[in-house]
Amino acid sequence: MKTRILLYIAALAATVHAADESPDVVCVKAVEDAICAITRTATTGGVFSVDFTLRPTAKSDIRCRIDLPHREQWNGRLWGVGNSSMGGTVPDMSRGRGDPRAASVTTDLGTWRYVHGDMTGKAVPDEVLHDLYWRATHLMTVYGKRFVKAYYGRDVEHAYFRGGSRGGNQGMSEAMRFPADYDGILVGVPSSVQSATCAQILNLYKQTHDEQDRPLVTREQLRILADAPIEYMKNRDPKPYAGKILANPFFSEADIDGFLAVAAAKDPALGEPALKERLKRIFTGVRRNGRIVCHGFLPGTDFSSRRGRNFESKGGGMVGLRYRRLGDWKCATWEDFDEEFAMMGAFENACSTDLAAFRDRGGKMIVAVGLEDQSTPAPETIAWYEEMSERMGGLEKTQRFCRLFLMPGHAHGGGFGRISKGGGYNAAHYRLLEDWVENGTPPETYPYAWPAEKLTFPLPPYPLTCYQDDSGAWKTRRLPDGIVRRPDAYYLQCALEPWKCTLPKAKTGGGALPMNYIKGQQNYDNRAY
Repeated sequence: MKTRILLYIAALAATVHAADESPDVVCVKAVEDAICAITRTATTGGVFSVDFTLRPTAKSDIRCRIDLPHREQWNGRLWGVGNSSMGGTVPDMSRGRGDPRAASVTTDLGTWRYVHGDMTGKAVPDEVLHDLYWRATHLMTVYGKRFVKAYYGRDVEHAYFRGGSRGGNQGMSEAMRFPADYDGILVGVPSSVQSATCAQILNLYKQTHDEQDRPLVTREQLRILADAPIEYMKNRDPKPYAGKILANPFFSEADIDGFLAVAAAKDPALGEPALKERLKRIFTGVRRNGRIVCHGFLPGTDFSSRRGRNFESKGGGMVGLRYRRLGDWKCATWEDFDEEFAMMGAFENACSTDLAAFRDRGGKMIVAVGLEDQSTPAPETIAWYEEMSERMGGLEKTQRFCRLFLMPGHAHGGGFGRISKGGGYNAAHYRLLEDWVENGTPPETYPYAWPAEKLTFPLPPYPLTCYQDDSGAWKTRRLPDGIVRRPDAYYLQCALEPWKCTLPKAKTGGGALPMNYIKGQQNYDNRAY
């Protein structure tokens, strides 16, 4: 009898609760299942927001949010929004909302507990790394479409994705691994070749620090190093670049020597032979056994922002090795990287040259890279694009579905780009992608503003670049062939089915590394280097 009474009370409470719920809440709750649970709903400014958690594995805890404009406002589109760094926070999609009539969905990548939650400092399970690298973005998209169907009563008409840095990696991974998720993808400064990015930053650290972890150059010397290439090219670069930014930062070895001499004239300490050779290796990159490990940074890049973001405080690990399981990164060798490339490159990279499935279903992709990127140098993405173009039948055929644009004077978020920094896209670029997908109009230019000069570059697709003639009219010219060295399969490892990959164990302790080692402390280290 007592049991019956309790069941009756529970049923009555559920009925009363359901009666109190709005129709909007009732309809989206139909999406809940064994993986998906709604945690919060709210209506603000004509947008119905649903927070939901995805648990595809016992150790997964993926936080997501979808914003749904009122039914009479919705235009049939869904935009997926990328995250940054290691995620851990659900991005605020209200900032920079370029298509306010579209639904938008995003995710914290399932890392919140390990970035700043109760598991900070604890070992990260492989299941969570799978969430970070591919599963969270895919599942947020799958369930995002289900919420759209439940709320509006009809399917998404066109699905798009935008993201920069980590978000760029998310977008490229979607195109390669889940080509049916999105019709159009817009990525800026993508960290697509993660293995090479880690190698770039390790190389930068090795060249600017000695074996005792002491800096060999000051911040002011790094700024001199960044300005010297512009001084070196000021009499050769066209308008509007000359003396302000580089028109073509793809320098020959002789030109690298030339601007290093300019830097040494500003500060003789930079001309000391051993240091000069170290600095040169920052820009020439690393090759081992005939293979490209990393291409090197582009001249003009300002490294003086590299504090806590890329080098942890004294005694800590390095964000450039945030995915590595090498133990003490200061002891890492290039032989370690050979092993790590083989074990981790295919899993973490988003650089497959096989985009046939995405292309064949009509997918379109716009990629923009910064030519002063201090985190993910442009040559990484250019190398991928050239290899991908060759595999997809040549540049002309590739440009029918994927176009690359080079942004001069543009740095990664947290950097000191002479023109701008960050993802490199805005609402105008969303329109470009939508027009390409929905109307078949490919982007012939990528508008790129230079506020200080009150002008906008009409950037043409790579391998073209633009400049002004003496009258101020914009012209285009083709960059020389071979501006980046062509990589091989060792460099562009990318598994299209990463769920089949087995993650390596840490060399120290036998288990996974804690996320705060992988991510790195975000406090600034004020040492002078």
